[in-house]
Amino acid sequence: MAQNIHQAFTLRTPHGNVTFTPLGNNPPIPRGTPRKAMPVERWGKSWGAQIFVGLNIGDDEVFTAEQVRDAVLRIRTEQLERWGGSDIEHGASVKPQFGYWGKVRGEVRERSVAIQIESLSGESAEVDANGQVSGTFIDHISALIQQLAVEFEQDAVFAQIHRYGTVMETLAAKTEAR
Repeated sequence: MAQNIHQAFTLRTPHGNVTFTPLGNNPPIPRGTPRKAMPVERWGKSWGAQIFVGLNIGDDEVFTAEQVRDAVLRIRTEQLERWGGSDIEHGASVKPQFGYWGKVRGEVRERSVAIQIESLSGESAEVDANGQVSGTFIDHISALIQQLAVEFEQDAVFAQIHRYGTVMETLAAKTEAR
């Protein structure tokens, strides 16, 4: 006899933790099933980060947006599991783009990705009297861009930390050859 196993999970929101435990047999809703719009929920003001990662090494395009997306997913999952357990919801949007980087003359033109991360999991961040941002979210984003810079062999990976639509701080994780 088949047994239905239902996993409970907890979502951390700005209004506290919400635990959901499915009851009974809950098959997935088939595609094309009409849906009813529900009221929009206000989850408060979250912190976010926009991260920029190049796909080139020198003049050669070596990496893909999908590889960066997979690395971000792996690193963020590891971070959040260590921080708060395996039931934390998180996500990122990875947008391919084309840009340039460098000095006025001799810039490098390359494809890159912009990664948008919103902290919906309750990671903390605060601004001190000097305008410095600190907290768990900043620590996680700093570690993420350091790891991305090393894994994708970039001279630098940048992150803009924002709140309320305003850039609060820009971080740069640089590398050098050993």
